[in-house]
Amino acid sequence: MTYKNTTVIPNPRVDTAPVRFNLVQSLGDILYVYLYLRNLTIKLGSDPNSGRNILDAARSAEINDKTEKIKFNGDGDRLMYFYVWSLSSNASTYTPYMEINLTADNKYSVTNIIGYETWETKNKVPADTPVCGFLDELCIQKSGCYLHYYP
Repeated sequence: MTYKNTTVIPNPRVDTAPVRFNLVQSLGDILYVYLYLRNLTIKLGSDPNSGRNILDAARSAEINDKTEKIKFNGDGDRLMYFYVWSLSSNASTYTPYMEINLTADNKYSVTNIIGYETWETKNKVPADTPVCGFLDELCIQKSGCYLHYYP
């Protein structure tokens, strides 16, 4: 994997260059895919000015780019690799949380990159009811203080 462990969130009020660069980079990607599919439509002998013909050319197409292979399913939807990032508690960095990859049969597999405590319950699903019950009926009361019982 080639990503950093954390990525600083750009502040658009201070430095707009990273925001603009990322936007231009994604627009370049979109334009590249569009022009490739338009060229493929011409190679198939169809009218490249018809969106329907471009969509038909995209169905199950594969584009070998410099950095990755871009795949489309039978509906013409782009199949992609995803990284899910989690916002750190200090809210100044993102951290990779999970990776979603394509398998050979165009399905997705999920890999957790970082295992950290969820819900503060040591990665167990939280209880359906409050620890003391809805009416505090499950807690023992002694001298005005409640003693909580954790199963």
